Amino acid sequence: MRGYEQGNFNPIQDADMSVVKLVQNEVAMRKYGSVTGTQYMQKKKQIMDNWETDKHTIAYIRDSLITHDELTEKMVSILEEFDQRIDKTLQVTTELYNQTRNWKSTATNLEQSEKQIAKVLSMYEGEYELVINGSLDSNKLKKYLKAVDAVANAYEFLSKHPHYYDQSFKVQQLKELNKVARKNLLNYYSSQLTKFSEVVELDEYIYEETEEVPNSVLFGLKYTDNLMEVIKRFSDMKEKKYLDTFIRSRTYYLMTSIATSFGIENHDIVTHIHLENLEEEGIENENDKSVYKNERGDTYNQILEIISSSVFFIRFLQVSLMMINSEKKLVKKILPKRKFEDSFYQIIEPLTRLIIDIGNRLIDYNKSPVDSDNTVYFGNIQILLDVYAERPSLLVRSRKCLEFSNEPKYRIPGVSKWFDTLERCISSMLSSCAREVYSNTLKPLPEFGYVHSFTSHTLLHLSHIADYKRLIQDLIPDGKSLEEYMYGVVVRLQENLTEKARKSKYSDGLAGIFLLNNFYFIQQEIKNGPLIEELGNALGDIESWVEAAKYEYFACWNETLDYLNIEGKKEQSRLDHFNNHFRSKFERQQYYSIYNHELKMGMIQSLHNLLLVPYENFLEKAQKTSKKPLEIKYPPSTLADLCESFFKGKDKQASQANKFTNTAKKFTKKVVPNPFRLL
Repeated sequence: MRGYEQGNFNPIQDADMSVVKLVQNEVAMRKYGSVTGTQYMQKKKQIMDNWETDKHTIAYIRDSLITHDELTEKMVSILEEFDQRIDKTLQVTTELYNQTRNWKSTATNLEQSEKQIAKVLSMYEGEYELVINGSLDSNKLKKYLKAVDAVANAYEFLSKHPHYYDQSFKVQQLKELNKVARKNLLNYYSSQLTKFSEVVELDEYIYEETEEVPNSVLFGLKYTDNLMEVIKRFSDMKEKKYLDTFIRSRTYYLMTSIATSFGIENHDIVTHIHLENLEEEGIENENDKSVYKNERGDTYNQILEIISSSVFFIRFLQVSLMMINSEKKLVKKILPKRKFEDSFYQIIEPLTRLIIDIGNRLIDYNKSPVDSDNTVYFGNIQILLDVYAERPSLLVRSRKCLEFSNEPKYRIPGVSKWFDTLERCISSMLSSCAREVYSNTLKPLPEFGYVHSFTSHTLLHLSHIADYKRLIQDLIPDGKSLEEYMYGVVVRLQENLTEKARKSKYSDGLAGIFLLNNFYFIQQEIKNGPLIEELGNALGDIESWVEAAKYEYFACWNETLDYLNIEGKKEQSRLDHFNNHFRSKFERQQYYSIYNHELKMGMIQSLHNLLLVPYENFLEKAQKTSKKPLEIKYPPSTLADLCESFFKGKDKQASQANKFTNTAKKFTKKVVPNPFRLL
């Protein structure tokens, strides 16, 4: 009403306000159970105050719990440490008790110990001193070693515990006695090595496949145990001289066994070992040494037999590795394990150097051999291939006896490295073969057009390669197949023969005969020999070379035949010119040589056909047209007989022709076939 009286009454607005108020009251009542605004605000404030109070209370409780946990952990740690201290105290107390008891026992027995030591010393001064100062032989060895051990042990004990016995002069006596014992043992040891080491006669092993030489052959086996007993004493005393003596002795006998069996006593390495042994035996006079040196002779001639035969070199290598393996077992039996590696390495090192040196000589000698005419050809690759074929088995043997330690300083890779060198050499020889075939001077050329020795050597070289086709496929240069490589060599040979023949002093068809002989020889050797598999496809090309050579020879008769066809000259004049030319050619060409009988007869028949038919036609026509009777020096029958006398060669050439097929298949050096390769 107040609003109305004031003129502000708005019934609609008042209604809305009433509705809002009712809604708020309803909400407040549902939340707080009160419908009044004052109650709502008071309740809210009360709740917020309680919430703040609870937050402070919770924070206080949390901090209190953390502090409590820290105090608890510290208390537990203090208690554990206290427990450990108690345990340590008990342990120290126990140890102290035991030590006190031991000291008491030691003090109780000290007087007894001193009496016992004095008793032992008196024994050394008596029985042991007499034994050590006496003579030493194998029968007395056990008793002597017992005395040596007793003296050594007593000296070591008294040296470490001088407070047990105050008489130092007694210790000095033991020291001197110990020195005498060591000296006598070393002398005995040296005499045993010299007496029972053996220079092994290896003849029976050279021709038999044997894995090793028995120890009883290398050294008197029944004396090995005695030697081992002596070595143990030296090892315990850290004596080095016995090892040097042993190494020098075994090296000498090992090297001497190999050298005498293979006849290479004068090799430099063997000589050095021998001179060292002379010094060890007391031969120090330079005159005595010079006498030995002057008797050495020629080392190269000595090893020539080994390096010129694949079989002999392979056996040399096999037997050397066999001896190394046998020596390895002997040294293992005699020497302590800790001394084995260094000692064995020193023993076999000279022999491994000898193997590599002779192997290198084998390569040098066979990669550039000289034939009987002092003409350098490809090298004796057969011997090198024979040896290379044995590479797998020989490397297995070398690893078995040379790989005896994991220490790098004791590794001996010489044999495997040498085979790598051999492989490179063979590859190089294969690579240079084609160049050598083309660049060879072919001097001197055969006088009467015979097969050149260079041709036979080239085919022999290829046949040796074919024997090892699987082995050397990877060694052929430029990744070529064996067939491609061989065909290339043959083509280069044909080019060289053709070029040299045409640039030579050969005349009157001799170049053609020379090429015919060589090309036909190549054809037959491929067709009927071991090269058919690799070069069979090349026979067509080679046949064309043969026909071209025939054509080149028959071309020399063109001028002679032209006289029969010249127009405008008298028949008698033409016939005389023909006769003179024929006689001139016959006088020379009857000495031409064709090595193959079948080829020679074929050439005579071709020559007969080439000359006789035109000659008969000419005579028949001339006799009809000539005004005067012709003077026929060579009737057709005589001409035919003379054709039969071509290509006979001189006596020397004829004898060579009869045996050429056999001699062409041998090198100028003697090559022994490798029986192991055949197996």
